Amino acid sequence: MIHKNARFTIRAIVVAIASIAGVAFYLAFADVIARSAQSAFGFAANPALTGGKVASVFQDPSGDDHGYGSLAYPGKVVAKPEAKGDAKGDSSSGALDLVRYTVHAPVRNAKLTHVRDYWQLDFAFSGSDSLARNIRVYIDADGNGTGSLQTKKEFAEGIDFNPEHPWDFVLSVQGKEGSFRSADGTIDEPVVVTVTNSGKDESVRIPLGNPAFESLYTVPETWHFVCVGAFDPAGRDGFARTGTPDFAPPLYDIIVPEGTTQEETLSAWDESSFSVPVLSPISVSMRTPEKMKKQKNSLSAEGREKLNALEQAAAAEDKDANQRALASLENVKPGTLEYALAAFSAGQYEKAEAAFDDLLAANPDDSTANGYKGSLVALRAGKAMPLAAVGIVKEAYVFLDRAVSLAKTNAERDSAYTNRGSVSMAIPEMVFGKAESGAADFIAAAEARKLLAADASSGITSLDVASSYCDAAKCYEIADKRDLAETSYAEAKRLVDAAGSGEGARLRLVLFQHYEMGKYEREETDSKKDVKKEKRERPTADTEAAKKTLAEILAKLDALGANASPGEETTLAVAALELEVMKLNEIEASLDFAAAHERALSESVMSQLFVAVAECKMATVVKSDMDKVEWINRGMGRFEKANRKWPVNENVYIYTVITYSNFPPVMAMREQTLDLLSAMQKNYESGVWQLSDGQADLVWIAIKNLCANYRKGEENKSIVGFARGMRDALPLMASRPMAREVLHE
Repeated sequence: MIHKNARFTIRAIVVAIASIAGVAFYLAFADVIARSAQSAFGFAANPALTGGKVASVFQDPSGDDHGYGSLAYPGKVVAKPEAKGDAKGDSSSGALDLVRYTVHAPVRNAKLTHVRDYWQLDFAFSGSDSLARNIRVYIDADGNGTGSLQTKKEFAEGIDFNPEHPWDFVLSVQGKEGSFRSADGTIDEPVVVTVTNSGKDESVRIPLGNPAFESLYTVPETWHFVCVGAFDPAGRDGFARTGTPDFAPPLYDIIVPEGTTQEETLSAWDESSFSVPVLSPISVSMRTPEKMKKQKNSLSAEGREKLNALEQAAAAEDKDANQRALASLENVKPGTLEYALAAFSAGQYEKAEAAFDDLLAANPDDSTANGYKGSLVALRAGKAMPLAAVGIVKEAYVFLDRAVSLAKTNAERDSAYTNRGSVSMAIPEMVFGKAESGAADFIAAAEARKLLAADASSGITSLDVASSYCDAAKCYEIADKRDLAETSYAEAKRLVDAAGSGEGARLRLVLFQHYEMGKYEREETDSKKDVKKEKRERPTADTEAAKKTLAEILAKLDALGANASPGEETTLAVAALELEVMKLNEIEASLDFAAAHERALSESVMSQLFVAVAECKMATVVKSDMDKVEWINRGMGRFEKANRKWPVNENVYIYTVITYSNFPPVMAMREQTLDLLSAMQKNYESGVWQLSDGQADLVWIAIKNLCANYRKGEENKSIVGFARGMRDALPLMASRPMAREVLHE
């Protein structure tokens, strides 16, 4: 199992690996190079694949799918094993157990979808059988006291509504079909129901094109009665009953306002007085929340005092853990697992890795040793050169995945999942995309810890379980899964609150920061910016001319056949390659073409530059972030090879510098790009190259790209300072219009 102190030190993995410079580049940059230096492509989230910004998330306790307290699942509708969660039980166990309700902000004028205006609601369940559910959401859309206090079909749900919030609309979802109906019955729109996650998640998209729904775009708040029953086509309005008293509501799960319980609410029925439970709604924000600044002055005096106390306690806790780790290292026998864990906990990573290597040499199937070895390999990536770190992380996952596959005991699962989750949390998400799987690992570790905590001798407590859920929440945040993050935070908070005051200062600090100081920044809702992001270049006359010219060149190449001289084939092939890469952006086709004419193109400097550009552009074509990195590596390698082969060729420098100047700051290419520009300046000053208006403009384009990528601080000052020096040294540079534009003079 994970050494108690070692669990503390796993936080260091996140800090150390997250320092990987240059690996986390976002690849959402403009076209890496073009003669016009204008963007030819971009990236934007497809709004058709999202439900809009998350406005409200409600957590519901897991395992409360028993209605008023003893409502049993109807066997003819869905089976439920005696021991809930039993791996051998029916997959529909917990199918009616609602654990999360997510409300998105209404979306207007969505692109790339036939429904332009919609409102999405998400339901997450602990079980998988979506066909077993009968979901109802009654909505008071205006709070003006008008609407209905009756259920959609009288007596179906066996409930009444708080008279202060009569409902205006009702969402009904039965299996995979749904509708959105007005209280007076004059509007009854079908809705799109999407089932995912093996049936555990359902998303409902309500079309809002009807003028009667327009107010939903403007209201800041609505009130929802959220109910889940079992679906039975023969039941009243589809609600299954299990032989319970007539006045007992057939609802298995509802969401209640804070301060009340489901059981208390649904058990308030009385046959003798013919009374049924009265539900109160939850208040639902319709707008995306804003983040409170994470500063002490955003808190009350009491809040600042609590924050200070938690920060001091967390620092003391960290110091104590480190001291105990160092003391432990002196008192354990070398060559043992305890020694390797102690070295890891003490931050002596070289010593720890050597110890784990010895353990693996003796037993390659040691799950714990594999897991820590993987974490230690990943730590090296924090000190590696930017793109070399990718290969190191790949190597780390060989050990991390092996640790998980070899884990047999709960202690080994705790260790394996926590190590892999920690690395997945730490490495750059835009390259590796591991955050969501990291969250799953932490949740698996939490499940193992729950079982370990049942044995007091294990040293595992409910706070350790809470820590795993908190780490899962952080991973979900990185993966931009806000509702899932909130679920994990809520579970961590529940466990911490139940534990009372005491240990876990670091964990309590994280939860305080999340709940008391806010978490999310204001989200961009400007539809104009969305439109701008989604723009793609339309075919132009130049594009059509380029296609025509390319077709003519390819026809000439075919006509030459086997009798073509190397010179003829090279001339035509270079011209075709330039059109495919620089004009038409036909990246995959250009690389296939280059491979087919490799012999003729191998000695052509321009062809090698076009291929290098194409290889960098492939990062925008391939799906996997790892593949993107590999293509960038390949393109940069070809540029470097061209520089060695043609060390004084002006085009090599120009194409390389413009390409590198487009790379985002996290690729750490600023100094290398400035070095290239400095070498170019020397060649222009010495007369090796003759600077022309066109070449000067290309140099200014590269400098402009750098300034755009490094907007602030010393890095920006160094770029501007270099640019002014180059301008002063080369009069033609100073005469170009872009000089004043770039330098803001």
